[in-house]
Amino acid sequence: MGFSIRSSTVRYTEWRKWVVTEGVNAPDRADWSAAGLFATELYRESIPIPYSFDDSENVNFAKNATYAPVLATLKAALAKQYNVASPPQPQPPPPPQRLR
Repeated sequence: MGFSIRSSTVRYTEWRKWVVTEGVNAPDRADWSAAGLFATELYRESIPIPYSFDDSENVNFAKNATYAPVLATLKAALAKQYNVASPPQPQPPPPPQRLR
C-alpha cells in the first residue's frame, strides 16, 4: 500500500507491505518496520496549473543524493502523520449489553 505526503514542490510516497490479520478485533495494517518498506518515490511537482501528471512525475528523485535532506524531512513527516511510533492497537470488543 502506498502512503504519501506532499509539500508545495514535491510528493513523497512509501510503498509498504500490508499485513492481513485474522480475527474480528485484529485490523489489517501497514508494516512500518524497515523490512516492510519495499519502494520509495520522490517527484517534483512544481508544474503550473493546469496540472498534468504526465508533465511532472517522470523522474523519481528518491535515490538522488541532492534530495536527501528533503527526503529525510518528508519521511519524518510521513511517520508522524501515520503515528508510526505508536501504531494503533486492536481494541477489545465492547461489553455485552444487558437486556431489560
